[in-house]
Order: sequence, then C-alpha cells, then structure tokens
Amino acid sequence: MLHNKYKPTTFANAVGNKETFKTLQKYIDEGRIPHCLLFSGIRGCGKSSSSRIIANNIDGAYVRILDGAVDSGVDAMRSAIANIDSVPL
Repeated sequence: MLHNKYKPTTFANAVGNKETFKTLQKYIDEGRIPHCLLFSGIRGCGKSSSSRIIANNIDGAYVRILDGAVDSGVDAMRSAIANIDSVPL
C-alpha cells in the first residue's frame, strides 16, 4: 500500500492544514494536550494522520484513536467507554 508508506510522521512532513498543525504542535510543545480532540472532515483531509502524529508525540500518555470508518457501531463505542480509566477534569 503506497499511501501508507508515505504517510507523514510529523507535522512538518504533512501537507496542507498549516494553521491546524501549528496549533496542534503548540499544544504538544507547551504540554497542554486537551483530554479529547475531535477531527472531522471529508475523506483524505488528514484526520487519521493528525491523530497518529499527536499520539506519537505524547510521552507516557494513553491514547485511544476511534476511527469512524473502523470503529463504527454501538458495540465499538460501548467497548471504548468501558475502557476509560479516568474522567475529564
């Protein structure tokens, strides 16, 4: 799968969405990661890539990525809710 080989691994490698990436990088640099981020948009705009970049840059934190294309359905959401260890502050 060629598209997986060339997926960006840092915000510097990502194309487009520069203002969004700048904001997300600022969160990471300052250590102010929100307890939840929701990405939405059309297919191919970088939602999954952005979430993977963030997950790779957060040290020691538990990150759960819910992809609507894969984790659709009531059972997937019930499982995710059941596995939440803490509540938002």
